[in-house]
Amino acid sequence: MILTAKAPEIPNFVNMRGSSMRPTIHAGEGAFYDPEIDKRALVPGDVIIYTAPNDENKKIVHRIVEKRQDGYITRGDNNRGIDHYTVDFKFVIGKVTALKRGSEKVMLLHGKQGLALSKKLQFIKFCRIYLLIFPSLISKIIETSKIFNFLHSTIKVDIVRIKRGEHFQEIMLRNNKLIGKRCISSGKWQIKFPYKYFICKDKL
Repeated sequence: MILTAKAPEIPNFVNMRGSSMRPTIHAGEGAFYDPEIDKRALVPGDVIIYTAPNDENKKIVHRIVEKRQDGYITRGDNNRGIDHYTVDFKFVIGKVTALKRGSEKVMLLHGKQGLALSKKLQFIKFCRIYLLIFPSLISKIIETSKIFNFLHSTIKVDIVRIKRGEHFQEIMLRNNKLIGKRCISSGKWQIKFPYKYFICKDKL
């Protein structure tokens, strides 16, 4: 999560933007951090603010997931992979302690509890991704099998040619609603669900 400039009226406070720490931290919220810490004594699970190793003008808030001799490995709670760099101890600005969420001040989880939360969020993200694979596969099989194409004649559609720049593109309408379009480069039809199951592309 990348930050905007520190609010001058509140010491050790930053306004957040970006989505890499969702749902722990949302864009538009503020974060309080403690700069008076031992930068080498932080542990996995702690949320820190640090200077980006490749850009001293950019400040990032991510969670420590591993401690090494030369620094910390970090990851945003909403990111699938770890950051591609090691955060040197000298780049650590402080430990993020709490959030300003509306009119409330919300304390963050750190250490073992914070790491457990991070792993839980990663597990949920993993499950969501792979749970979608099966329905997607079934959908692809149904579409490829053309098992419902016999209903093609019962679905009334209009094919309209429209000009896009120097090219013409065909679009498919049903009751004046866009349900598909023919890709200009490949010439293949892209039809929306559920119409893609019923319309026989070979008869268009």
